[in-house]
Amino acid sequence: MVYRPCPHGLNVSQSHSLFRKRLTWIAVFHHPRSALLGLVSAVYSLGGIVALPIVPSVVDKFGRRRSILIGSIVMIIGGILQGAALNRK
Repeated sequence: MVYRPCPHGLNVSQSHSLFRKRLTWIAVFHHPRSALLGLVSAVYSLGGIVALPIVPSVVDKFGRRRSILIGSIVMIIGGILQGAALNRK
């Protein structure tokens, strides 16, 4: 199994450029430096790297289709949590 970050490259580059253009985001996070912006962009791919040792055993146990279903459900729950998050100023 080989980790291929190709699909993530476009999303990471888009999010990184958005961070620099969104003035409210910059103000909320107190004008972050380049190192912090790089870390925020890298965290997107870091999830795939961290999950890499776990995925083969999950696929062996549940099968490919169920594993994709489980991953999709986790992504949907994560999206719902992000969308429902409140801005506590």
